[in-house]
Formats: sequence, structure tokens, C-alpha cells
Amino acid sequence: MNVRPGRVALAFAALAFAALAACGEEPGIETLSGRVDTAVADTAVVEDTRVTSDTAASEDTAVAVDTVEEADTAAVEDTVVEDTAPDAEDATDTVDPCALVDCAAPPCPLELQVIPEGQCCPICTTPTCESPEDCTRCTWPTAPASAADCYCTICPTALMTNTECQANQAAWELHCADWEPDPACPIPRCINEPPPVCDAGECVEDPQACRTDSDCVRCNHGAPPASPDECQCPGCGVPTTATWCEEIELAVLEQCEGLLDDCLPPPCPVPPPLACNQETFRCVQDFPVERPRREDR
Repeated sequence: MNVRPGRVALAFAALAFAALAACGEEPGIETLSGRVDTAVADTAVVEDTRVTSDTAASEDTAVAVDTVEEADTAAVEDTVVEDTAPDAEDATDTVDPCALVDCAAPPCPLELQVIPEGQCCPICTTPTCESPEDCTRCTWPTAPASAADCYCTICPTALMTNTECQANQAAWELHCADWEPDPACPIPRCINEPPPVCDAGECVEDPQACRTDSDCVRCNHGAPPASPDECQCPGCGVPTTATWCEEIELAVLEQCEGLLDDCLPPPCPVPPPLACNQETFRCVQDFPVERPRREDR
């Protein structure tokens, strides 16, 4: 059994007071009262000390509990933030970045449009060629996407594949068949042009094709060497265009450096003039045509 010290002191004081009263000692009342007051004061101090200690302990416990609760709350908040972050990233990944992009229609039909990787808008692709037969000079350089893109068809000058030219023509006829330009389109006067050739999958001008006699020269080499094994000493000159001869000479310098130093100039007769054949668009030697002699009568 736990007995508080204050109650013991009060009981002891009461017994002492009763004993003094039985003996008839009056002064002892004051003394006993003083003792009782002292005991009560001591009891109050003890009680105050215990209350203070209990209060401090309670405050410490409350602080500790608050600290634990704050730590737990912070941990929970951190966990929520960490768990939410990947969800936000996943939500961003699912958004189509091209959904709000307004793309202009490219100037080519749908079958010639592609969307490059990492981009949103389509672009026109250039069909590749494999032979000169795949190439042409086209009257329709582009494929109109609307009546605002219509143009006058003049001379076939645009170099492209037959496939691309046919697609451009179909688009022009779709959007521009009833188009009435103001002023009216001029009537073209076209000249015959040499057909293009296919070079590395692209339709280009034929470097060996001439248009006039002035395009023709005599080249010391007939063809560009692809390796040192194809290097040959220069001859008397092969009729070709100046453009093609320049390409030949560049290839000779690259492949035959130092290999033709011992070549001697060949004995060449006086050559006839050169001319451009308008049917084949090739440079040829312009031999004079012998007229039949009149028989003397």
C-alpha cells in the first residue's frame, strides 16, 4: 500500500495534539500548530514538486509525441510526392505533342507525303529513278493543293520522275481545271530539250547533251576513269560537251596522277568542225557533205 508522506504527518500531528491536551499543556498547542503548519507546508512543497515533475513529464511526452507525429507526417508527404511524380511523368508521356500543331498542306499529292521521325508535319518525298527512262521534263512542276496554288502550264522544263509528274498533273487537273487566271496564261513557244538522265536516283540534266554547236569541244579522253587501271594516254580528241569534258579531266587528275607523264602526243590530222545534232543532242564532227558532180555534157 502506498501512503503519502503528507497524510502521515497530519496523523502524527493529531496524535501529538491529543496527548498534550490530555496533560493540560496549553503552550503546546502553538508549538503543535507550528509543527502542523510546517508539516502542511512540507506536504504542499512535496505536492507542488510532484505536480511540477508530472507536468514537465507530460510536456516532454507531448513534445515527443508531436515530434513523432511531425516526422510521420513528413514521411507520409514525401511518400505521396514520390509516388505521384511518376504518375505525372506518365501523364505527360501520353500527351500527343502534335495534337495542337496546325500543319500546312505540302505541295505534293498524298502518295508522295511522309512525316519524318520526330516531326509533326508531312513533307514531300522525291521519287527515285533507276534509269533514264524513269525521268522526264514535266509541264507541272508542283502539285496544287487548292485553287490558290494554280499556275500557268508553260514548257516542260521541270526535271522529275514520270511518277511525280503524273501526280502533279492529276492534282493540277483536280484543282485548276476551271481556273481562269487574270491575265490569261500566255501561249508558250517551247523548244526541243534533251531528255534528263538518272544519276544516283535523281533525275538531272544530261551532261553529255548539247543544245547548240558552241556546247561542243574535243576532249583528250573519251570517258572518266574510275580507277588507275582505266587510265589511258590522251588521243586526238573525242567530240563531247564542255561540261562533260570538265568532269572527265577532273577524274583523270584524281585517278591518273603521275601515270601519264611518259605519254607522247599522237599525230592527229586537222579535225573537222563540231556540231550539235538536234535529234540526238550529241556533239558530232561536222563533215562537209559532198555534192554530186555534174557530168560534163
